[in-house]
Amino acid sequence: MREATPTTKRRYWLGGNRHDAQDRFFREALDPELWEPGDENAWDACWFTGMPKPRAFEALTAEKWVNHIPGNNALTVKSRLAATLAAVRERMLADEGPDGEGAERMGFFPDTFAMPEAYHAFQATALAEPEARWILKPKNASKGRHIRLVEDPAAVPTGRRWMVQRYLHEPHTIRGHKYVLRLYVLITSVEPLRVYLYHEGFAKLASEPYDLDDPTNIFSHLTNPDINETNTSVAAPVVFIPFAEYRPWLREQGHDDGALFDRIHDLVTLTAIAAREPLRARLAEVGGDSRGCYELLGIDCLIDARLKPWIMECNLSPSLDVCAAPEDGGEVEYGIKRQLVHDMVAMLRFFDRMAAQYETAKDARRDGTAR
Repeated sequence: MREATPTTKRRYWLGGNRHDAQDRFFREALDPELWEPGDENAWDACWFTGMPKPRAFEALTAEKWVNHIPGNNALTVKSRLAATLAAVRERMLADEGPDGEGAERMGFFPDTFAMPEAYHAFQATALAEPEARWILKPKNASKGRHIRLVEDPAAVPTGRRWMVQRYLHEPHTIRGHKYVLRLYVLITSVEPLRVYLYHEGFAKLASEPYDLDDPTNIFSHLTNPDINETNTSVAAPVVFIPFAEYRPWLREQGHDDGALFDRIHDLVTLTAIAAREPLRARLAEVGGDSRGCYELLGIDCLIDARLKPWIMECNLSPSLDVCAAPEDGGEVEYGIKRQLVHDMVAMLRFFDRMAAQYETAKDARRDGTAR
């Protein structure tokens, strides 16, 4: 590693599927006196949208960072997330029985059937529960693409890209609109496991009122901004409500927002614990210094009519773009996402560590002790 001197800066590499909205807050958070742009061959901090190749992890040291953890697909691929959580729930059921506290705590993810292996299990369940509703999703896609409610369970596709999930058809609503909560979760260490839930986030609303009797209306059932921004029939297709407004609103409705967010905190904690072994196993395979790995996740959490939180998905490289119009929460969205990245860089001590090396180098040069 180069000696950090007053004339030598460290380098950051912006890699992967580039989009300025994903990069601007990260660039802004780095002290320009200490950092300068690098590339894939010369970098000390890698900010990668998507997933870098294994060689990026092999190059890690305790002072060289990349914003992903090998094995994160145990969380970020929908079918893998379901399997990760189901495995822990099964262990708890085996240890404690169906009435145990652990199994109840783990009941925050909808029943999931990954195709084609679970096709027959799904058909048997759908036949036994004719009143149940189901939703079809790609296992590994983003932005709400190709998601739809199942009208005929017998006709679901069986290709490997698909999975079917129990549809939570009694959501809590805001002004009659379905919503999910976007949570921001930072994993700073796998060994030991350190996980942080950001204090702010958003309620993301569907653009049309919830209507279970109209299963084909994606603007009623899906909350993804990329889907709802295409709805030209409403004045405000994308609406974000920050937690600073959502939580007081819950209290005004007579709900215990503290109890809800305690359950959300527990949900996030258990999800991270469930993924720890897959993360450790993949880290061991890839090699490199795991102290240089961290992961910022965007977790979508649906709140049902009983105010129970359900984890829907964990997003890799969550969008840092501003989705809502200024009057529909966009100004606050910008501020929260910007502060999120600044707080993340501060927590990881990108600045503190480099500044300390910078000052040490200056002192050494002044004293004539630097080599």
